[in-house]
Amino acid sequence: MERAAGNPFVLGKGGGPSSKQKPGLNKGHGSRSPIGSEAKPASISGARCTRIIAVSPFARATKKEIADFVATHPKALIVLPGNSSNTPSPRQIQRVIRSGAMTFAEGAKGKNGRPALIISKSRISKIPPQIFAKKPTADNIKALAAVLPHRTIRIGRRRATFFICGELIAFNPDGSVKHKRKLDYDIVINPAHTLMGHWNHLGKSSNGFHAAQ
Repeated sequence: MERAAGNPFVLGKGGGPSSKQKPGLNKGHGSRSPIGSEAKPASISGARCTRIIAVSPFARATKKEIADFVATHPKALIVLPGNSSNTPSPRQIQRVIRSGAMTFAEGAKGKNGRPALIISKSRISKIPPQIFAKKPTADNIKALAAVLPHRTIRIGRRRATFFICGELIAFNPDGSVKHKRKLDYDIVINPAHTLMGHWNHLGKSSNGFHAAQ
C-alpha cells in the first residue's frame, strides 16, 4: 500500500451500525463480560463501512495521535497493529470512534493472551485471538480454519478476514496453505506486533489475495 501523504503513520485505504444505547461489551453467553474473559464471538457486520484503513508503524505515533486519527474516519474499518505501548485502550477508542466505523485492536496481554477486539460506537466485540506465531502444525491450521469465520467482516460485496501477526505463515511462499489445507478468505488483513518479513508468503498463486499490514 502507498503511504498516505502528510500522515506519518497511515499506510493505506481499502462500522458497526450506529446506536443510541449505552456502549458496552458484547454479551457473549448472555452476561456482561469483562474484556479478555471468555465470551462467545459476536456476529459482526461492517455493512456501513466503505473502506479499510491500516495504521502503522508501531512506535512513531502517540496514543493520542492514533485516537485522533480514528476519530476522523467515518464508515471505515480501521486496523491497528497488534497491541503495543502506544495502543489506545479499547474504551479510549470507543469514546472517539465515529458512528458507522469499526476498529480492530488488541487489548493488553492477560492470562489468556491478548484479546482481539472489534470496536464500534455501541459495542466492543471479542473475536478469536491469535492461535500461533511460529511454524504451524496441522492441528494449528485446522484450528485457524475453524475460527476464521468468526474473524470475518463483510464490507460491501467483499469479506475481510483477520490473520493475526504470525498466522500469516499458514501460507507457503507459493501461496498455498501448509499441510495441504484450504482456508476460506477474500481480503486478508494481517495486523502484526512487529515489522515482519513474511510477505514472500503472498506468492503468485495467491490469486485474489489482498493484505493490509
